[in-house]
Amino acid sequence: MRNRAVSKMLVVLLCLTMVVVPLVGGCSGEKEVVEVVKEVPVEKEVVKEVVKEVPVEKVVEKEVVKEVVKEVPVEKETPPEDPRRIYVGSIVDFTGPAATIDVPCHEGFEAYWEWLNQEEGGVDGIKVEVLWTDTRYAIDKALSAYERFKDQGMVAFHGDSMTWAATKDRYPKDKLPYTIAGRTTSFSVWPPNYGYGVGPADSDAGATLVKWWLDTKHTEDRPLKVALMYNDNPYGRMSIDGGFREWLESNPDIEIVEDFPIAPLSTDVSPELTKIKSAGADLILTQCLQPEYAAISQGYRRLGMTMPVAFMATGYGSTIVGPQGIGTPSFDWYWPDSVVLRNQKDIEGVKKTDEIYQEIHRTMRFPRYDFQPSFIMAMVYHHGMKGAIEEAGFENLSGELVNKYIESGEPIDTWGMTKPLTFTPEDHRGTMDMKMYLSPGKSKGVWEPEAVSDWIPALTVLPPWMKK
Repeated sequence: MRNRAVSKMLVVLLCLTMVVVPLVGGCSGEKEVVEVVKEVPVEKEVVKEVVKEVPVEKVVEKEVVKEVVKEVPVEKETPPEDPRRIYVGSIVDFTGPAATIDVPCHEGFEAYWEWLNQEEGGVDGIKVEVLWTDTRYAIDKALSAYERFKDQGMVAFHGDSMTWAATKDRYPKDKLPYTIAGRTTSFSVWPPNYGYGVGPADSDAGATLVKWWLDTKHTEDRPLKVALMYNDNPYGRMSIDGGFREWLESNPDIEIVEDFPIAPLSTDVSPELTKIKSAGADLILTQCLQPEYAAISQGYRRLGMTMPVAFMATGYGSTIVGPQGIGTPSFDWYWPDSVVLRNQKDIEGVKKTDEIYQEIHRTMRFPRYDFQPSFIMAMVYHHGMKGAIEEAGFENLSGELVNKYIESGEPIDTWGMTKPLTFTPEDHRGTMDMKMYLSPGKSKGVWEPEAVSDWIPALTVLPPWMKK
């Protein structure tokens, strides 16, 4: 029995040994601990990933702040406006018989400076201010404005024919450059002192037109019969008395059949037209203002007249006719000019001046035709001012220095609106190339003008006193 009991105890001990030994020597408990330890770094890596996200958020915040900071210097870097000013004068009529012509001339002159001030800050950073007044076609008002603007420091100016009549003995002595708004006259460019014009003088233009007519239109074997109608004032007589009448009289191929000075603001010129019709004129040569042309157009309709009418001077031709002038004329209306037409939209200067005008006036309409010549003369003055300031500085800027650089002979680009302009001490006509234009009121029933010639070199017609 004792041995059996001992044997059972041995068996139990052996079994316990078999159970305990695997638990101690072959257990996977250590492996489970190692796996737990390995999981801890994974959790730490997750924590690190979260930590990595924090700088990303901070960088984004810093970049947003930098963008805001970048906008601040833009405002701070805007330089203060230069308080200095260059003064030019525009002494023209905003009311009265010449207003239809003068207003677009003033608008063109002023528009260039507004554009230059905005785009380039003026001349070498100094803005140009236009001094202007309504002279109402009165000599005393024009003279008063001239003296007032001169006292304000004006270095150049432009005006109409009445301005010239008022200041012709003063601006050369005061050494102030001057141009008649939108056109060139013999009196303003001869002698070539301080007066300037875009192209040929009125007498040059009138003679060139008549010669072109003889070469291309007149086919009869007899002299060309012409009649003269012009305002009996400085505006009308400046072309006739600038050498044009003498040129007509000296040409054997031309006969003057009638010669009528017309009072300004005339509303009925039927008596004069009746005499011209009876004389058998082939062509009427005119130098009038809008009211007289309206009277001529009405008289043509009443009298059944068909002969063409020609404007003797450069410029103004298509301002007088058209929607803002007398409407569609009852005659074919010719005129010479050295400036391209406003309806030539393929010309750079035409497109740009349209855009400038529309931006300034906040309108979709287009400027009238005589806007361009005065815009161009402002370009000429800019050229002179720039050279003067570069030589002597703003403090020494003067009309005399501006004049010096205008007549330097350096070509002046006008954005294609004319041939390049060149002025010399001997000649203040910018270009001698011109075209003939037509508003075909009779032949086509429209006022819209068109070019009827290529560029023609103009004649030079000197007034008698210049020949001496």
